[in-house]
Amino acid sequence: KSKSLCLQLLTNLCALSPTAVIDSLVPALISSISFDGGNTNVSKDAMMAIVPAYCKHAASEGFSLLNLLSAFLQKCNEVDQMPWETKMQLFSHLNDALLHCSGEEN
Repeated sequence: KSKSLCLQLLTNLCALSPTAVIDSLVPALISSISFDGGNTNVSKDAMMAIVPAYCKHAASEGFSLLNLLSAFLQKCNEVDQMPWETKMQLFSHLNDALLHCSGEEN
């Protein structure tokens, strides 16, 4: 129940401020994943909340999908100690969230 509430709050924040996604949420998410040893289930849930809300509201703030992808890749490349497998899991979760946005998930 608390997880659902937190994800709903995260979704609402992303809808209200796509800037927060680029400036704060993506870097914080990736840093926390690299710090806690790669608990990528957390990243999957968070990305499924963040990415669709961002995609829906980004244009109203002058952002695009390119801004999100650039922030994501930049932060992933900054974290040298993150294992390649963890990076691939993050990319997979981002891909799943983007497919969810397009309505083409399996």
